[in-house]
Amino acid sequence: MSSSVEVVLKTHIGRVRQVNEDTAEVVKRESNTTLVIVADGMGGHQAGDVASQLAVKYVKQAFMKAELHSSAVTWEEWLIQTISETNRYIYDYAEQDQAYQGMGTTIVTSLFLEDYYIVAHVGDSRIYRYEQEQQQLTSITEDHSLVNELVKSGEITKAEADVHPQRSWITRSLGTQEDVKVDVKTMGYLGDECILLCSDGLSDMINEQHMLDILKQDKGLEEKASELIDAALEAGGDDNITLCLVQPTSSPSAQEER
Repeated sequence: MSSSVEVVLKTHIGRVRQVNEDTAEVVKRESNTTLVIVADGMGGHQAGDVASQLAVKYVKQAFMKAELHSSAVTWEEWLIQTISETNRYIYDYAEQDQAYQGMGTTIVTSLFLEDYYIVAHVGDSRIYRYEQEQQQLTSITEDHSLVNELVKSGEITKAEADVHPQRSWITRSLGTQEDVKVDVKTMGYLGDECILLCSDGLSDMINEQHMLDILKQDKGLEEKASELIDAALEAGGDDNITLCLVQPTSSPSAQEER
């Protein structure tokens, strides 16, 4: 059972962008219930920063008012409904003002509860799980992107996807359509994991092996988070960089992935 989580959140505007279109927040409630949210406003669109701020604000407010359930299925349904409502809220907001039309945002969320955690996402921001004993880094989420579709169809390799000129083209986002499909998954605690949520300003700049090399170090979360930001900046810092490292204090649970 998880008794608590240690969380470090960092964001950086990067070396190129004039505005930080990423928004992130950690929201804690009683009963050791913590929600982490990372949203990446869509670059190249108007008001991406507004879209990501609206997304995080809406989900946070809904979470603060939500009944604290004991069922994983109920929490999964709550996340799907809340993110769907967030999508419609941003879409309607943009429809009412010409200046905001076309704006959108990705979102990744992880809800940490006593016996399990639930991840939900739309877009190409990611959630990774680092297993300390195995020294293994695994992506929990699957990008909703053009290059991921090409990888799945066998047209390009994963290595080619990492450097593809259209790797930032996403196929799902919040606010650009009236409805959106939300991916959700429940995970059991392993007892030694560290969870990384990040915008593509991190994952597009440094590969998973580089991330793993940093996470493997015998250092605290704060230092590891800073080193991840620095690595993305050293690689070019082409985009805003946002990440959240979460260390659950837990023992392995019987709950498996749903």
